[in-house]
Amino acid sequence: MTKRVQIFVAMVDRIGKPGFQAGAAAAILDQFNTDKQGFALVVQGAQTSSAIASVLSVTQMTAGAVPFINVVTNTLAGTVTFLKIVAEYQSDDVLKIDDYVSLVGNVAGVVAGFAILAGMPLIAGTFTVVSLGASLFGTYNSGLAKNIQNTINPVIDSLIKHDITKETTPPVLAPNLVITDPPSINLHFGGLIQVITWHPDTLEIKLDTRMLESFTSTPPIIQPGGINPPIAPPLPSGNEGGATITLGIESINGQPPPGPAPSITTVVGGGQDKYACCSAPQQDKYR
Repeated sequence: MTKRVQIFVAMVDRIGKPGFQAGAAAAILDQFNTDKQGFALVVQGAQTSSAIASVLSVTQMTAGAVPFINVVTNTLAGTVTFLKIVAEYQSDDVLKIDDYVSLVGNVAGVVAGFAILAGMPLIAGTFTVVSLGASLFGTYNSGLAKNIQNTINPVIDSLIKHDITKETTPPVLAPNLVITDPPSINLHFGGLIQVITWHPDTLEIKLDTRMLESFTSTPPIIQPGGINPPIAPPLPSGNEGGATITLGIESINGQPPPGPAPSITTVVGGGQDKYACCSAPQQDKYR
């Protein structure tokens, strides 16, 4: 039996910036490259946890990310980015279906968690798994993860053959599941890119296409929206500014909220400064 195992991880998490950029996956890769050693795959049991494999490498399979769209609100709920983890078993224990596995570092602690879900591995010693970011989904949902896994397997299969060193900037996923650049998307695919859509009520996950311009126009047609529908602010009157500001709570005392992160959008009126701070006569009080 081989002592090595490969795990292809689809990281689904909230977007950190406008557009569809790699967030959670890039953070894990940076942490691994910073610490360089001491990372392990730890299986979480009912009573105990045991490290069964030492991590040899973590590779980001593409520098880009695939948009993850809420089909109910037509908003950009998050991104899916892909990692390849190569590890070596430390004992006769091996990863099994239904194991919940944490990627743990000596310095960083737990940096990711995922479940080994039912389904035939691509090849012996290889697993495809899904990691759901707590900031986007609150708690791990095995049903949603399984649906995502079934949907993205063809994407992973294509990315295995992808050479990230030859990747252009910014990389996007074409409808034929090949990583390419925006000019090629416009020239060969009619401006369409591959996206993943989900229905928050039925948990239905599909591969679909959207116009690249929907994400790159200013402002983008498909807005970042999390999993909670965005609140439509009232239209400003004729003498007020047209800008808005959105406030959200990512954590309370360091812990993410159990459900969707609450947020509210309000209009920055003509009597406020660009930071929605105060009216013009009051500004000097806060300098």
